[in-house]
Amino acid sequence: MNIMFQEYTSVNNIENKDKRFWEKYNEALVKRAAMLIDTVVFEKWYKYLEIENKGKVGRSYEYPIVFFEFLMKIRTLWNVPFRILESFVRIF
Repeated sequence: MNIMFQEYTSVNNIENKDKRFWEKYNEALVKRAAMLIDTVVFEKWYKYLEIENKGKVGRSYEYPIVFFEFLMKIRTLWNVPFRILESFVRIF
């Protein structure tokens, strides 16, 4: 029983426990947001607008529906106020 206690509290185990591969850890944190929010809307912006405006009578749409879904995800995940979301819309 004394041997098991020494294994768990040895200095070597404590040091190894605290070591972290910071490069991989930081990259995982960055990719976390990319997995939660799909940014394809910006890559295919004009394609989405072309599809939505096809056969439409009257003024054409300026923003694809997918863009508003993108804003909705940001608001839901991080509780971003509407005025800040409005600044995203004004950028585009």
